[in-house]
Amino acid sequence: MITSKPGKLTLVRAVIIALLFAISFIFVPAARAQPPTLRIWAVSDCDKILRYEAPWSASTVWSESSGKVVIHAARNEYVAFQVMITADGGDLYGVDMSCSALTGRETAIAVENIQLLREHYLNVTEPSTAMYGELSTTGPGWYPDPLVPLEAPDGGSPCDVPSGANQGVWVDIFVPQSASAGTYNGHITIAASGMASRTLPVELRVWDFSLPDEIHMSSFFMYQPGQIADAHGVAKYGDEYLSIEAEYARAARLHRCNLSTSVYPEYAGSGSGTVVIWDSWHDAFAERYLDGTIFADGRGSTPYALPIGQDYPDPADHGGLGSPEYEDTFIAMLQQFRDHFRERGWFDRSFLYIVDEPNDSEGYDLVRYYGGLVDRSGTGFPLMVTESPLPDEPSWGSLVGAVDIWCAGGNAWPGPMWERQAAGESCWTYNGGEPYAGSQIMDTSGLGPRTWAWIARRYGVECWLLWDACYFKDIYNGYAANDVWVDPLTFDQRRAGVTWPDWGNGDGTLFYPGTPRGIAGPVCSLRLKSWRRGAQDFEYMWLLEQRGRGGFVDNLVAEVIPSAFGDAEGNPTAWSKNASTWEEARIAMGNALAALPAYAYDYYFAEGYTGSGFQVWLCFGNSACEEIGVRITFLYKGLPPGEHYLTLPPSSRTTIYVNPYVGDDVEFSTMVESTAPLTCERPIYFDYAAPP
Repeated sequence: MITSKPGKLTLVRAVIIALLFAISFIFVPAARAQPPTLRIWAVSDCDKILRYEAPWSASTVWSESSGKVVIHAARNEYVAFQVMITADGGDLYGVDMSCSALTGRETAIAVENIQLLREHYLNVTEPSTAMYGELSTTGPGWYPDPLVPLEAPDGGSPCDVPSGANQGVWVDIFVPQSASAGTYNGHITIAASGMASRTLPVELRVWDFSLPDEIHMSSFFMYQPGQIADAHGVAKYGDEYLSIEAEYARAARLHRCNLSTSVYPEYAGSGSGTVVIWDSWHDAFAERYLDGTIFADGRGSTPYALPIGQDYPDPADHGGLGSPEYEDTFIAMLQQFRDHFRERGWFDRSFLYIVDEPNDSEGYDLVRYYGGLVDRSGTGFPLMVTESPLPDEPSWGSLVGAVDIWCAGGNAWPGPMWERQAAGESCWTYNGGEPYAGSQIMDTSGLGPRTWAWIARRYGVECWLLWDACYFKDIYNGYAANDVWVDPLTFDQRRAGVTWPDWGNGDGTLFYPGTPRGIAGPVCSLRLKSWRRGAQDFEYMWLLEQRGRGGFVDNLVAEVIPSAFGDAEGNPTAWSKNASTWEEARIAMGNALAALPAYAYDYYFAEGYTGSGFQVWLCFGNSACEEIGVRITFLYKGLPPGEHYLTLPPSSRTTIYVNPYVGDDVEFSTMVESTAPLTCERPIYFDYAAPP
């Protein structure tokens, strides 16, 4: 019998077990890492999704359960949404997107009317200060703002998305006038390297009405030519500059805002002998905007700030401020602007902006001084000042009588501003800050600038001024260039050692210079899109007002904007930050407009003339027992048509004097459309002297 020692047997068993364990690693397949997931979701045009925000399961325009985007629009309107691409479990590479046409029963919205833009993110590390509204900032984070076309040479597509991050793609859809009412369907295709492509269905419901070409939400968004020239590396006023600047102006027009700067002509002489030299270069530059020749719709810019101010003419060149020589120079120049602008048809849209934010007694004295000079000139140009009718200090005195246009926010509305409007003066506002108005900064709600048009309707604001839209250099940074594509702090008083400084993220940059992206023009921002959404909402309100539904609009606006300006003092922001609330209100207006009777009856008057001694009238008779909606279109040679609306009461006669609508010395034709048959006449009265 063979035996072994216990210790050795134990060792043999241990070796065998170890070998079996090692063999198991050879034959068992290794666990494989899970590939990253391409997660697709969608939000509205007024949601602002940060770079590392958790994905949503539903939004105003999309839900996981439906799996598709559903949006509404009128004809001649831009409607938008955002496709969000989230990288789950790993990095995504080569992410790209494309879109199909949107097809309806009778017509289609071509791919050419759809633009895809990649959202660029900026890291906000220091939230904007209370100057932009105590309740405005939503805190630090990576915010989307510049919108780069996917076809841009740099920064478009394809792109990579880091694990755990979002990449937004903005989808802009323009609904042309030719689109028939009804439902349109299409899709967005999303692809990434090494993955099967995904599709996101899109359903667009088009109402049976059109937004007007005219812009009824008046705005004055400022810029300085030198900022654009330097940001694009071109000579100011050179041919390259003029081409680039025109692209900024056109982009603003497409977003229903007025981008404006003053144009300074050369002049010679002094005192009453001052002569403005219009053909130096002024008219060739200014007429592109004021006559509308650079715009697709041919409509001139309005309003326009005359260049005359504290430095033009410069008092130092004309005997000093307050001297007879300076005052004669100022008045002579202003009178020549009046005569020339009347001749060119620019007078009625022009105003003076001489003193900005007079916040002490000296500033108030200066406003009164210039107000007196304007009155002495007899030109009739209105003087605008960015100040409340009520001074902070009673000892400064009143500006009433010196000012024609008041531009103020906060507590100036409603009381003091409504009093000035009742006295026949104009009242504007500027910029924003919660709880008084939505803010223009980057680190705030995506609804920010959209609120402005609704607040304008609620309180009767006649124009919204934005202090700058192309602020690419900060005056507090020695006027050195801001790297607006990297650093969101565009306005920072700390750079100049201000005792109580303010700073803002994205203040002044509704546009970004396209140069770093290979674009000879602007790149638009999410905040500019928010303004456009509100300005288009305002056209819904305007159309309903014209069709006799102003009360419906006022009730709806009061629900959406319970309070703003001075009514909001000391309270939380009154309006909802949920984009669904706003979209529901917009859809209610769209449905109301679509339900109104169509303009089914046409009347044409071929001749009309408002020359000296001619008076043109339109006379309407409504013999029906119900209201009749009327749309009047004045047709001109070489100029865009002008639309006007009215509602004829039951069993009524209505007369309109046409001359103020079309202006003096104009030849035109008239088209009248109505929702029911009516009697329509176009009398013309004129002075006639028989030949001797």
